[in-house]
Amino acid sequence: MNIKIRGIDSIENLRVYEKCIISIDGSTDITGLAVVSLTGRPLYTLAFIHEREKESAVHYKVKLKRELLKILLNNRNFIEGVYYEQPFIGYANATKNLFMLRTSVEELKFENEEQLGDLKCIEINNLKWKKQFLYPSKCPTGTDLQKKAVRDRLRDKQIIDIDNLTQDEIDATAMGLVAVRNIDTPEDLESKKQTRPFKYNIEFIGAEGDDILYDDLCSICSAPSKVLENGIDLHKLRPRMNLDKQIYEFMGSEDKLLILKFNSNTHGNIILDYNLGEIADDFPYIYSFVWRKTRKRGG
Repeated sequence: MNIKIRGIDSIENLRVYEKCIISIDGSTDITGLAVVSLTGRPLYTLAFIHEREKESAVHYKVKLKRELLKILLNNRNFIEGVYYEQPFIGYANATKNLFMLRTSVEELKFENEEQLGDLKCIEINNLKWKKQFLYPSKCPTGTDLQKKAVRDRLRDKQIIDIDNLTQDEIDATAMGLVAVRNIDTPEDLESKKQTRPFKYNIEFIGAEGDDILYDDLCSICSAPSKVLENGIDLHKLRPRMNLDKQIYEFMGSEDKLLILKFNSNTHGNIILDYNLGEIADDFPYIYSFVWRKTRKRGG
């Protein structure tokens, strides 16, 4: 893994002396990281570049976690939280690696519970932060147009020289600026708001575990590619709660793919309603894929 750093010569020398947040834009090629002060000033940006010809995705994640840990431990007293962009799921061969990277900070919290157990870690919906950052301009449709719009808006702000930054660093910085503005209400950037009932498509599969999702998601789920581009959320169904209510809660106002997981020996009402008896007999877990029947405007 190559590491590109703006503002210092090494991660060991990355030190902050004011309250700040870390924002991370993860991808399978380059993971961008920005350190942004609570006053809205970008302090550092880093690009962790995956050397595909030399390291596997697992090696890349392990190395990335090692460097993230240095930053977190060296600056624990000043880091108010870590904000991670919800993965963009648009290509089948990237799904497994994006899901794997997604849990990096949460794993570090668990592995270093004494030092990092109370670290706030928030996943931000990628369309929500872009809409806030680009306001009052409208967030365009399509990844390439969104990237250009974010890059142009950050350049216009004239608070950081973006000419030598990767797009991942640019996105991480812009997302960090939005996160700072929402430091007291991070839920405004998440996908958990209640929404009105809506009609949805739902499909079920049985599986031994989550690996099937990482390896074959695009082949086992018939959701449109536009839905996958808007993001994907995996949740475990809560017991004794209406399925519709959980779908509306977890989907919120977004137009994404929602995956709900439950043990095959629980939620007998769902198994009966959807005639899932054979699946329940053959597999320990059942997964439902849910997406809106009607596309949202601009989604």
